[in-house]
Amino acid sequence: MGGSVVVKVKAKDLLKLNFVPALFILTTVISLWLIKADIWTFLLRSFSSISVIYFLICSTPVVDLDYIFEKMRFPKIFREMFLLIYRYIFLLFENKERLKNAQEVRLGYSSFKNGMKSFPMLVVAILKKTYYYNLNSIKAVESRLGKEFIFSHRKYKKIGFETIFVIIIVAINLYLVVK
Repeated sequence: MGGSVVVKVKAKDLLKLNFVPALFILTTVISLWLIKADIWTFLLRSFSSISVIYFLICSTPVVDLDYIFEKMRFPKIFREMFLLIYRYIFLLFENKERLKNAQEVRLGYSSFKNGMKSFPMLVVAILKKTYYYNLNSIKAVESRLGKEFIFSHRKYKKIGFETIFVIIIVAINLYLVVK
């Protein structure tokens, strides 16, 4: 089967998502080991927090998260920044995939030497594309005289099961991190 029933994300993809935070957590474990701190509690809290956040991200559309932030009375600028950062993360990954595919077609990674030449070009191209998208976002805000936000927000008539579920997940995560 290879995937989760609730989140509909493959286990392989979830392991990839956990790889980068796991590196940071394991480097922290080394420091904790040196000062003889409680490593198991740290590992349990860290990986449970990451699991909860990934479950939330993989199961809830970002527009619904924005709606919840609105109901929790988060400032509009925070919500707008959250949506922009979320958008830019996906732009980065999309650009990376497109540019890397173009390099692979041109045999940019056919050998170690070619890979060492291609990787810096990939990073520079990704940053240039992201800068281009950033300039266009700034122009979009300036064209509205800076008075309106970029994203249109979803309107709901009543609080549904999903909203209550997300609030509970966030509350559990905050409890685990603070405790």
